[in-house]
Amino acid sequence: MGGSERTPAQSAKDLGSELYANGDYAAAENAFTEALSLATQVDRSELHIFHSNRCAARMQLANVDGALQDAKKCTELAPRWAKGWSRLGACQAQKGRYSAAEASFRTALSLDPGNETYRAQLSNARAQMRPPESPGGGRGEPPRRSWADRAWAVARAAAVQRWWAGLTGDQRGLLAAGAAVAVLFVAYEVYNSLFGHAFYGDPFYDSLADYGGRWTWSFWILVLIGGWKLPPMFGYPPFFGMSLVHFVWLLQMLQNSSAPRRRYSAPGLYRRRYW
Repeated sequence: MGGSERTPAQSAKDLGSELYANGDYAAAENAFTEALSLATQVDRSELHIFHSNRCAARMQLANVDGALQDAKKCTELAPRWAKGWSRLGACQAQKGRYSAAEASFRTALSLDPGNETYRAQLSNARAQMRPPESPGGGRGEPPRRSWADRAWAVARAAAVQRWWAGLTGDQRGLLAAGAAVAVLFVAYEVYNSLFGHAFYGDPFYDSLADYGGRWTWSFWILVLIGGWKLPPMFGYPPFFGMSLVHFVWLLQMLQNSSAPRRRYSAPGLYRRRYW
């Protein structure tokens, strides 16, 4: 085997690293798992890296227990590798085991004294271990809420990512269309509340004021032009994938269904009525 040729396990690890860099943590975890299953004696020297990488992916997916197992295995395989101890400390901190995390970070820093990341991790772990001063001067409970909130946020983000990855192209298009409708509706309401005014005695009151003001059609014309010109700049097809007829029909539907009718109670004053 040539020196530059990659083994199947190493190729799987490379794929996992690429997926991780792209934010696809679930697929990255699967790739690192495959790398471990394909590993042979040739890959023995890299097993701790495979476990370390899978640990990182699992942490992003809020699978702290699985990440902790990988971190422990990593430190068993390579006890002199500082990064493995850093991974282990991060997992222990997420579990609320701050004393163990402090010891792991201390080990990582002793193996790599110049690493500022490990130094910061050690300081954070020690801060979590130190009870804060209470208003009366006593000691309070360790501030564990921040770690719990962070774990919850990571878990929610991972769940949303898995949900989005499971959608088909048509489902994503439908969601994008729904979001576009919502944005257009909100934009219409904001515009109408700011500029949709008619004045007492205005000869255009009957024909224009009932539909939100004389500038409404100008606004929708701008939206129509924007729908044609702007989306391709953001990677979307013109009109968000809709035909011109359907797009105009959508604007007309929003115009007729959401526009307020106005009646005056006194000169210069009006009240909004919805039918």
